[in-house]
Amino acid sequence: MGQSQCPTETAAVVIHDTLVRGPERGKAIAFTAASLILTLGWVRLPPIPCFPVWGLGIWSLCCGMIVLSVSRFSTRPSIPVPELWLFAFPFLFGVFFEFFSSTKVASRDLLLWCFDANFGSVAIPLGKLLALCPALNLVCKIAYVSQPLLFVIVYLALPEHVRRTYSAAIALVGIMILPLYVLCPGAGPAYLFPSQYPWSTPVSVQPQLVFLPGTALNTTPSGHLAWTLLLFWFTQRYCHKWIVTVFGLNVVITVLNTLGLGEHYAIDLILALPFTAAIWAVAVNREWKRAAINMALLLVWMVALREGWTLKLPPVGVWLLTGATVPFGLLQFFGDAVPGTLCTVPAFRYDSIRVT
Repeated sequence: MGQSQCPTETAAVVIHDTLVRGPERGKAIAFTAASLILTLGWVRLPPIPCFPVWGLGIWSLCCGMIVLSVSRFSTRPSIPVPELWLFAFPFLFGVFFEFFSSTKVASRDLLLWCFDANFGSVAIPLGKLLALCPALNLVCKIAYVSQPLLFVIVYLALPEHVRRTYSAAIALVGIMILPLYVLCPGAGPAYLFPSQYPWSTPVSVQPQLVFLPGTALNTTPSGHLAWTLLLFWFTQRYCHKWIVTVFGLNVVITVLNTLGLGEHYAIDLILALPFTAAIWAVAVNREWKRAAINMALLLVWMVALREGWTLKLPPVGVWLLTGATVPFGLLQFFGDAVPGTLCTVPAFRYDSIRVT
């Protein structure tokens, strides 16, 4: 109408045009067919080294690939072949754990379990709660394995100009967390006490190294919570309020299922905060100094846990250090000066998009 468009309006128009025109129909059909064939073939595939075995987690991943392929009928991918990136995730971890085998590497589970006594061994009561509530237990298990599908849902809910940064942040968690697993390997109380958790789990044990063959040493820090926090932080910044509510609830469920199912220790979730803050600082705000500070804090914790130094701290010292670590990580997100700012690209909220 003779007035110049603001960046928000311009971005909305770009997304509107993308939705209307879409990608080539033939390419969308080909990718959708390939995702469906891959899913059906994966179900019947015999066990292969480094190839993830079919399970609920792989089902979630395949559903995510299908959704991404179907979305090509209405919008162009913001990153090249997003289905391939999602497909590569389990292989990255499969190859890693093939070399970083629990039959060769001693876990620090007993040290982590002893340290968790400072927090009242919270995994035990939460594990009993899930055992006594089958419906809640089922919800937690489904939520735990559904993370690949949630990656896709948030990816498609975000504005197009944010999706590349979001994808980079998700991928960066998967890459950066692997050397941390090597630094302080652990499996979780459900694998440390497979026949005892949660009803007869010993609270007091001798802190020592232990081998747990056949388990994945991927507890510290919690990658599940790190990804869940990123999902919430991105939706809170760019999506409609009801989506924010759903993924805020997902954070609560993730805390419950990671601890209640015996997949993680309380300290794993605490350390996920500075770890996620470092990822956010690098991928979203390009604040290298803040990222370095968060990673330094995380590494100090990891080394102290690995060597058992934290077991020498009095409970009050543990709580003071924890009380400093948690808000330090949260301030990375809530302390951002300008809500809605993403690097140098003008940002807007998802509810500002109008598609007709």
